Amino acid sequence: MSIMDQMRKLMKDVESMEIQALRAEFHRLYGDIPHPVNTRTLKNRIIYRIQEMYLGGLCEVDKNLLAQFVSPKKISLPTQKGGIAPAVHYIREWKGKTYDVTVISDKCFECEGKRYKSLSAVAREITGTRWNGKVFFGVKK
Repeated sequence: MSIMDQMRKLMKDVESMEIQALRAEFHRLYGDIPHPVNTRTLKNRIIYRIQEMYLGGLCEVDKNLLAQFVSPKKISLPTQKGGIAPAVHYIREWKGKTYDVTVISDKCFECEGKRYKSLSAVAREITGTRWNGKVFFGVKK
């Protein structure tokens, strides 16, 4: 049996594992106990590790690139009177439609040709319910 066949067999075996076996395999491969995740996520992470063991992992260039996304540096944008930077765009998909909001000034936002006084007003218009605009657009958790 070739190395590729061995890898494929292991990956196939993972697909048929129950949740407890997946957790044990995850612990064996990663040395950590997985936090509560669904079965598909565990299978994907285990299969990735198997592929990594047989085919090799990411090169240093790719690791460095990904590291930039994991811990991004704070970027200072010029703002008007200490508020939100003008010309910033917030993009959000809601019920299959993508909304693009442009910051005009600290108290003026534009979406689909209409102007609003706040991000919350835009979110309310989009959803029909009250939202914290920063939470809706993913600016604040």
